[in-house]
Amino acid sequence: MGVLHLRSLGQNLGSGNEWSAQMFEFRSCPRCLGDMILQRDVFGAYKRCFQCGCTVELEAPPPRKRPVRLRSEDDEDPHAA
Repeated sequence: MGVLHLRSLGQNLGSGNEWSAQMFEFRSCPRCLGDMILQRDVFGAYKRCFQCGCTVELEAPPPRKRPVRLRSEDDEDPHAA
């Protein structure tokens, strides 16, 4: 299975002359072994087959945890009276 990244001039991307990246996966359709394009909409990411139209929803990555800032001895205690 091969992957191809293409950059093309977007026609309906808001302000006009913006570039969008498209990613294709060759021969990866589970139904017909056709070529799939990775796309995203308001509901999330999915892959769609060019040949048969099969759609596969992609799972969202787990949320990233916020980094924890460790206090040093020089920091003031916010709870000190």
